[in-house]
Amino acid sequence: MGVYRRSREGAWKSIDIRSKYAATAVLIPTPDGSVWARYSGGTLFRLKGDAIEDFSGSDPRIGDITLIRPHAQGLIFGGEGGLSLFDGRKFHSLSALDEPVLNVVTGISQSKDGSTWIFTQAGVLRLQTENLTSALLNSDAKSLRYQLIDSRDGLPGAPYGAVYGSSVATGSDGRVWFTTGQGLAWIDPNNLYRNPLAPPLDILSLSTPDREYSAKSALALAAG
Repeated sequence: MGVYRRSREGAWKSIDIRSKYAATAVLIPTPDGSVWARYSGGTLFRLKGDAIEDFSGSDPRIGDITLIRPHAQGLIFGGEGGLSLFDGRKFHSLSALDEPVLNVVTGISQSKDGSTWIFTQAGVLRLQTENLTSALLNSDAKSLRYQLIDSRDGLPGAPYGAVYGSSVATGSDGRVWFTTGQGLAWIDPNNLYRNPLAPPLDILSLSTPDREYSAKSALALAAG
């Protein structure tokens, strides 16, 4: 048992990587031709050609990795406990311990309007990509400025179906798609409106244990 690579000639070769937890490896390819081997418990390797790099001592510390996606600054890693940016040398992480909405990241995608969409256990987070990048590079989860979209806004269910892929994707028409336990859902960033004004409030009456007062006339109540 272990990790094997098949050559163009059809020969199989064992890759000499081991996990101290003896768990099964999950292999995730990235656009630069590398393959990341992630074991539960934190053991992490990058394989590229004949080179093997062990990041187990400097892993992103976001729990078990759920996805790896390309980013302008490197690679984005989603995990059960947060989000991390790998800049080619080291990881810059945002922990769910500092920002609980980052628990169980299952998908991430960017849209043409400059937003990044992240699907987590809490719901869909919409952030400005510049804000997310700055927060990651500074490992400052508290600086995130996001809009949370969840069941109260019509999101039909929790993330579903992304096994080391992504539960979020942006279509060519600009719509952002999400896979949920209740089926597919989409949001059009160009037709998403939010009313920042609080609704008007009219007080019609005031109740006490003894009686009810009409608010149509001036009230004079005893202290206490």
